[in-house]
Amino acid sequence: MIIALCPLNILEVQAFSSYIKPALIMRLPENIMEEKINRWIAAGVFAISFATYLLTLAPTVLFWDVGEICAAAFSLQVPHAPGAPLFLLLARIAAMIPFFYDPAARMHLLCAAASGLTCAILYDIIVKILRRLMEDHALPADNFILYGSGCIGALSLAFSKTFWQNAVQTNIPAVSLFFFAVLLWLGLRWYLSEESEQSPKQILLIAYVAGLSAGVHLLSALAVLPLFLLWYDRYHAFSREHFMRFAAYAFVLFFLTGAGVVSILPSLLGGECFGIKSSFFSFLPPIILLSALFGIYECYRRRYEGLRMIILCFLFVVLGSSTSALILIRAQANPPINETNPSSLSRWALYSNREEWITTPVLNRRWDTEPEKQTFYKQYTSDFDYFLSYQTVHMYLRYLGWNFIGSEGNFSDAGIRWRQFFFIPALFGLLGIYKLWRAHIPLASALTLLFLLSGVCLAWAQNQQGPQPHEYDILYGGSFLIFSLWIGIGISTAAIFIKNAFADPRKQQRSVYGALSLAFFFVPVNMFAVNYASSNQKDNYVAYDYAYNLLQSCENDAVLITNGDNDTFPLWYLQNVGGIRRDIRVVNLTLLNNSWYALQLKHNSPYGAKPVPFLSTDAELEDLQPVKFEPQMIEIPIDSVTVQSYRSGYPFTSADSSVLKRGIFRFFMPNTILQGQLKGLRPQDVLLFDIVKTAGFHRPIYFASSVPPNGTLGLRNHLQMLGLAYKLVPYSTVYSWPDTAERIVSANLFNTAYKLSKIPQHGFSWRGFQSKTNSPYEGTVQMAVANYRNMFFRYAVQAMNVQHQPEKASRILDRMEEIMPRRSVGMNYKIKYDIASFYHSLHNRERTDELLHELVDELKVTTARRVQEAFSGYNSYIVLFTCYRELQQPKEAEAVLALLQSVYGTDSGVEEVIAQMRRQIPAKP
Repeated sequence: MIIALCPLNILEVQAFSSYIKPALIMRLPENIMEEKINRWIAAGVFAISFATYLLTLAPTVLFWDVGEICAAAFSLQVPHAPGAPLFLLLARIAAMIPFFYDPAARMHLLCAAASGLTCAILYDIIVKILRRLMEDHALPADNFILYGSGCIGALSLAFSKTFWQNAVQTNIPAVSLFFFAVLLWLGLRWYLSEESEQSPKQILLIAYVAGLSAGVHLLSALAVLPLFLLWYDRYHAFSREHFMRFAAYAFVLFFLTGAGVVSILPSLLGGECFGIKSSFFSFLPPIILLSALFGIYECYRRRYEGLRMIILCFLFVVLGSSTSALILIRAQANPPINETNPSSLSRWALYSNREEWITTPVLNRRWDTEPEKQTFYKQYTSDFDYFLSYQTVHMYLRYLGWNFIGSEGNFSDAGIRWRQFFFIPALFGLLGIYKLWRAHIPLASALTLLFLLSGVCLAWAQNQQGPQPHEYDILYGGSFLIFSLWIGIGISTAAIFIKNAFADPRKQQRSVYGALSLAFFFVPVNMFAVNYASSNQKDNYVAYDYAYNLLQSCENDAVLITNGDNDTFPLWYLQNVGGIRRDIRVVNLTLLNNSWYALQLKHNSPYGAKPVPFLSTDAELEDLQPVKFEPQMIEIPIDSVTVQSYRSGYPFTSADSSVLKRGIFRFFMPNTILQGQLKGLRPQDVLLFDIVKTAGFHRPIYFASSVPPNGTLGLRNHLQMLGLAYKLVPYSTVYSWPDTAERIVSANLFNTAYKLSKIPQHGFSWRGFQSKTNSPYEGTVQMAVANYRNMFFRYAVQAMNVQHQPEKASRILDRMEEIMPRRSVGMNYKIKYDIASFYHSLHNRERTDELLHELVDELKVTTARRVQEAFSGYNSYIVLFTCYRELQQPKEAEAVLALLQSVYGTDSGVEEVIAQMRRQIPAKP
C-alpha cells in the first residue's frame, strides 16, 4: 500500500529489497504499466459505446414506460410501483443539465452514459477473470489476447439488440444493469484479490451498493447471491453436506435481508405484518435498527467477527435503500402523477410491496381466466407444454437468440434468424462457459447461477400469460451480460488454441493478431451493422407527435378517455413537461379500476384543469367492485340549451327524435363481463358511465382512437372523428364513414404544425416520417401509424361516398403518402390492399397498379412459407390471387390456386372456394 502511494523510482524500491518480496519488486513496474493500459482500453470501450449511443439517441419521449418515467422524474412525481426512487433522482439531475433542448433527451443521455460504463466494467471483469485463467501473459501476443478478448466481449454486449435499444432511451433496466455490473465487479475484485485488511470494507461496499440498486430495480441485487458461492470457496474446503447447509443459510439470509429491507420494514412502519394489523408494529423498525447497533457493539466486544459483518451488511443495505423514502415524501405533496397515492405509511407499504399487482400462482402455468388467454392456451397440449414452449422458449430463449444469433425483425413475436450472425457470437459464448467450467469450477458455478437466475429462472418466476402486449427482453439484461462475458472467455480460448498451434513466436503473434481481428469483425462489427437500423432512434418523434396530435384533436377542457400505457404516458409527458394542453383531463381506462385514481380525478385540479365530473360519492369510489348488469337501453337527460347548441351543423336523423323532442339521449349498453350465466360491468365501465351521465354533453368527452369497442360502453355509433380522437355526440350514425367533422379533420391533416402550440390549434405534427435514416419502427409505432392511416382512409371514404368527390378522395390519400411514405414507414399488406381497392374504385389506375405490384412482391415471400391462415378477405393467398387477377396475369393467378390447393389439401370448403376463384380468372385473349 505504501509503495503504491509513494513516488519511488526503481533504485529507491530496490533499496528496500530486504524488506519486500523480490518477486513483488520485479513485477511492480510491469503491473503499473499493465494497469494503465487496462484503464485506457476500458476508457476506449466506454468511448466507443457511449459515442454509438449518443449518435443513435432518441430526441424525445418514446412509447411504453418512457413517457411516465420522464414525466415523473422531471418534477419528482410518483410513477407505478415500486417507483425506482434513486433513478428518479438521477434522471431529475440529468434533466437539469441543458445538453439537449428536450428534457427527455437529457434523461436518455443518463441511460446512454450508464450503459457505456456497464460495457467498460464488463471489459474489466473479463480481463480480471482471464488473468486468473491464463497461465502466462508476459508476451505481447498474450496481452493482445487478454485485452482484445475483453474488448470483443464487452462490445458484443454494447451492440446487442436489447442492450443497445435500452441505452438510447430513458429506461430503468439500463441503469439497473449498471448496478448489476458494479456489484459483479466488486464481488470478483474481492474474490480475485489477495486477502487483506481491505476485505471487510469491500464487503460493506457491496452491501451498500446492493441497497442503492434497490432504488433502481430489485433485479440488480441478484448479482449478490452468487457471491456467496465465491465466499464459500474462499474460506471453506468443499464438503457436500456442509455446502448444502451453507447454501440454505445463504438463500435464507439473502431473501430475508432483501425482503426485510424492501417489503417487511415498510409494512411494519405501516402497522402491518403478514396481514396482521397493529399500531405496535410501527415501533418495531426503530427497535430493530437500535438492536442492530447494539449487536455490533456486543459482537465487537466479544470478537464475533462473522456475526458483526452480517449485521453491518444489513445496516448498509438499509442505508443504501433509504432512497425509497422519496416516494413517501413526494406522494404527500399530491403531484399530478401520484400512482397508488402512497402518502401515508400504510399506503407506502402497499406501494413498496406492489400489492395492486396481480400475484401469479407458482404451479398453475395457465391460470388466467380471460377469454383471450383461454383461447391462446388451446395452442398447447398441457401445462408442461405451455411452460416449456411458451414461457421458456418463446419468452426467454428466443430473446437470448435475438441478441447472439439474430432476429427476424423489430416486430412483435419476431423469431430467431439463424444466419444473421452466422452463429459465431453464440458459439464463442458456449466455448467460454465450457472453458470456464474446465478451468475454474467456483467461478463457473457462480456465473452460471447468476446467468440462470437473471434469465430463464426469472422467466419462470413471472409465470407470464400469453399473448403479451409487448416484448419483455429488457428484463433479462443480466443474463445477456453474463453471456457476453463468456464470449470474451471463448474468444481468448480460441486465440490461445491458435497460438499454440505454432512453435515460432513470430507466427504465434501473427496468428493471434489475425484471429482476434477476424473475431472483432464477425462479432461486434457484424452485430453493429445488423442492429444499427433497428436501434437508431435519432429521428423518432412518433410518440411525441402522436400525443400532441391526440391532444390537439380535442376542445378546451375536454375529458379524453385513453386505453393503456401507449396512449397515456406520452400525454402525461407533454402535459407535465411540455406544458401542452394542460386543460385536458386524461382518463386512463385501465387505471380507472382503482379507487385512488378515481378519487384523484374527482378532486384534483392539476395545473388548474377542471376536475373530472362524477356523481359517485367518495365512499362509493373507495369501494369499487364489478357489478351485475343486464344489457339494456340507457337514457340520459339533456337540457334544452345543450340540445339547441348541437342542432346547428350536426346531422340529427329520425333515430334521434328522443333527443330533439324529449331531451333524452338513448343508447344500448352491453355487458363487459360474462362468467357462466352471470353478466356484469367492470369498475372502469361503471365509472365511465358515471362520467358520461354527469357531463351530460356540457363537458366535451373524447375517446382516443386506440380505445377498443369494449371500452366505449356501446357508444361506438355516437362518436364523431375529429382527428386521432372521437367526440361523443348526441346523435347516432349508421355507418362508420359519415361521422367525420370534415372542416376540423381537413384542417388537422392538411396543415402542418411546425411550431407546437400549448393551446388549442389545428394542424398536426409529422416529424421523422420522411427521414431516409429512419429505423424500422417497432410494433407499437406501427400501430400508431396504422391509426394515422385509418384516419386518412376514413376521411377519403367520406369524401367519396358522402361528398361524391373522387378527386378530393385521391388528394387525401396522396397527402397520406406524402406525410408517411411507404419507403420510410412500412405499410401492412391489409391496409395496402384496402387502399389499392379504393384507388381502383376511384379509377386511378396508376396508383392501383403501383400498390398491386408491391403487394405481389411482398405476398410471394409470405405465401412461399406455405403457412395456413384463416379464410377471410385478407388471406394472403386470396389477396395474392386478387392482385394477379387485377393485373391481368392469369397464369400467375392459376399458380396461386395450385399453391392454395397444396397448402389446404382437402379441408372442408376449399374445393368450392378454389372453383369460385378460378371462375374469376379472365379468359385468355
